[in-house]
Amino acid sequence: MGLNGTDVAREAADLVLLDDNFASIVVGIKEGRLLFNNLKKSILYTLTHLIPEILPVFLWFFTGAPLAIGAIPVIMFDLWTEMLPAIALAFEKEEYGIMQVPPRNVATDKLTSTPLLLYVYLQAGMVEAGVNLLFYFIVFQDFGISPQEVITMNNEFFPSPTGETYINQNGREYDAKQQEDILGTIQGTWYMGMVMGQVAHIMFCRTSTVSIFVHGFFCNNYINGSIVLEILMASFATYCPGWQTEVMMVRNPNSLYIFYIFLMNFAILGLMTETRKLYSRNYPDTWCNKNIWGW
Repeated sequence: MGLNGTDVAREAADLVLLDDNFASIVVGIKEGRLLFNNLKKSILYTLTHLIPEILPVFLWFFTGAPLAIGAIPVIMFDLWTEMLPAIALAFEKEEYGIMQVPPRNVATDKLTSTPLLLYVYLQAGMVEAGVNLLFYFIVFQDFGISPQEVITMNNEFFPSPTGETYINQNGREYDAKQQEDILGTIQGTWYMGMVMGQVAHIMFCRTSTVSIFVHGFFCNNYINGSIVLEILMASFATYCPGWQTEVMMVRNPNSLYIFYIFLMNFAILGLMTETRKLYSRNYPDTWCNKNIWGW
């Protein structure tokens, strides 16, 4: 007891109740579980965008396709637009039944785990990267360049190191300025695509087992506000004249495509995560849930 206990008892105790109320033990355990879960969700959310960031580099390195996103947009994404939602996850309310979950094994149950990393890199990350890659080829196609041409450029065009004109399979010519503008549109689309992919993702990664439809889509005002600010900040960086060309080095992406990217991520991630949560609720003790699905 912290109020009436002796100094010797307090020094020897493993747990000191500052208000001498045994009910505080339950409150403390609940807060500890909530803190641990929210930290895990923040790590999961932040790591997910690594695949959409790394995929353009691998595509450029192994196929010679134009780089889908530049260094400055990556830095802006990591240090500017992505920070607020990651922090807002710390204020997420507890999931239903948090006190019915057995105590975790402190020796093996860490903030990061194999199921969490599998989810980050092979599930959510791949979905976001795949949707962005689809629209990467769609935007090129809008300018008359087929996917086959894109992956066979061998780092010689978009941009051309020597200012050489690119001629597509139909004989259409693209001078150095046109190549720069097209690449800027591609990179602006990929940047906004990553932002909207993460906006869709944060709506579903806020719970690990409870359905978001039960937990509530808009119950965390910090996340609601951070999403609005994230979209405004990303739109400013992408569409604001001057900042767009001199800092981000992108061009105006098609706003309708950005909306489609959000809808596709929302639908795929929603179906995938809600299915995973349903499985985790119904089969919590299975090997698959413990080693693959349940983070």
